[in-house]
Amino acid sequence: RVEGNCSFPFVDVDNEFGMRQLAAHLIELGHTRIAYIAAPDDLMFAQFRKAGFINRLKEKGIDPDPNLIVEGDLTQQGGLIAATQLLELDDPPTAIAASNDLMAFGAISAALKKGLRVGEDIAITGFDNVPQAEHYHPSLTTLHQPIYQIGAELCEMLIKGLRGDTLDYSSKLLKPTLMVRESCGGGLVS
Repeated sequence: RVEGNCSFPFVDVDNEFGMRQLAAHLIELGHTRIAYIAAPDDLMFAQFRKAGFINRLKEKGIDPDPNLIVEGDLTQQGGLIAATQLLELDDPPTAIAASNDLMAFGAISAALKKGLRVGEDIAITGFDNVPQAEHYHPSLTTLHQPIYQIGAELCEMLIKGLRGDTLDYSSKLLKPTLMVRESCGGGLVS
């Protein structure tokens, strides 16, 4: 997927929808100081995820604080560094949404190093639903990407294209699924 209108067929996850869903979930839990650890802006998916996060906050009447939006490098170490920066603010966030699961794992480590109880004192979320997300401690609230379905539909498109068949659609966005787990806890914000 590229910026603007595509002249070729593609299948992708609806990153903007996913982050909107995740931000809404955190707001429903009572959070208003929600930080975002973004992926590098030169990655197309990062732009959609960041827009979804910011737009949902605005729709819910929360003015996004620029101090609560930091960029990570998609690694666990990058998440640790970004979350440490966020948690050292005078008014730290009560929730951190990371642009991928690895950075969320790093954010969990940063919170634990600060003596915070993830899921109680702070909520942390990711995006991707990597296999270890369900078994991490605490288990990670994240967005599940339908990777198998994306691959299957891309293969079907490719085969049809090679045969010269007409494609049923030129592009398709699949919705990620919110996987609510322990890292968000319940309504914990005062």
